[in-house]
Amino acid sequence: MRYLEDMDASDSKVGRADPGSRDHARIVLRGHERLRAVLGKELAGDGPLSVLLFLYAESDGSGISTAACCAASEAPRTTALRWVTALAGSGWVAQVPDTQDRRVTLLRLTPPAREAVHQWLLEMAGAKARKR
Repeated sequence: MRYLEDMDASDSKVGRADPGSRDHARIVLRGHERLRAVLGKELAGDGPLSVLLFLYAESDGSGISTAACCAASEAPRTTALRWVTALAGSGWVAQVPDTQDRRVTLLRLTPPAREAVHQWLLEMAGAKARKR
């Protein structure tokens, strides 16, 4: 609880990032990581959200390795892979082969998922949702 008591509005970087931007997603992701550090993974766990935010924030559209997404979730690899499989099966994440290394599978958000995450970030920032 100490961490939450020490926070005030001046600590927030969200106001310095455009709502719905990749920078905004990075700020939300880092905030989530800080919360997990304070509360512990069991109480602040939200692995699929971490994967979605990581892909939104860090992918330029070409894809990010499955290994990097699993590491970003801070969950055991087998658990993170289950989340990735579920997200892919639900149409949120596309799995594509890496053209440089056939052993690697890259992940990227599908266009509807990218739009959904964007709209969610706008709502979290209190910004009016808008179509892109």
